[in-house]
Amino acid sequence: MHGGIHRGEGKQFMNARLEELFLAHQKELKRFLNAKVRCADTADDLIQETFLRVAQIPSSVTIENARSYLYRTASNLAIDHFRTERRRQTHPTETESLWNIPDTTAPVEHSIEGRKKLAVLKEALDELPLLTQKIFHLHRMEGRTYADVARLLKVSESTVQKHLAKALYHAMQALKSL
Repeated sequence: MHGGIHRGEGKQFMNARLEELFLAHQKELKRFLNAKVRCADTADDLIQETFLRVAQIPSSVTIENARSYLYRTASNLAIDHFRTERRRQTHPTETESLWNIPDTTAPVEHSIEGRKKLAVLKEALDELPLLTQKIFHLHRMEGRTYADVARLLKVSESTVQKHLAKALYHAMQALKSL
C-alpha cells in the first residue's frame, strides 16, 4: 500500500472515470458525429476511437473540461476520417470505355500479356479476405454502387470503400511484379 491506494486501484479509478464519461456523453457525441459523418457505423467507430484516445491519456495529465475535450477529439477524428476517405475514393470505369482504348500491341503479344496479367490479378484477388473479394466483385465486376454493396453485405459504405481500396492496391502491387 502506498499513499492510501492499493496497487491497481488507480487503474480501477481511471476505468470508472472513463465509464462515467462514456455514459454521460456517448449519446450526445453520437448525435454530433452522426450529423457530421452521416453514417451511424462510422459515428460509432469514431466514438470508440474518441474514448480510446481518452483512455490513453496518462493519469498524470489533468483535463479541465472533459466534455470539451471529447468534442474536440471527436471532431478531429471526423476530419481525419473525411481526409482518409477522400484519398481512398475510387471511381468505377465504364466497361464500354475500355473497348475504346486503342490496341497498340500485336494481337498475339497482347493475348499472351493479357493472359499473364489476368492470371496475376486472379491470384492476387484470391489472396484477399473473402469479404474483400465479394466487395470487389459486386462493385467492379457487377457495377453496383457503394450503397448497394453495403446493403447487400450488411456493412457500412465506408467499409465497402476501405475493402475496395485494399483490393485495388493489392492488385496494383501484383501487377507491378510483372
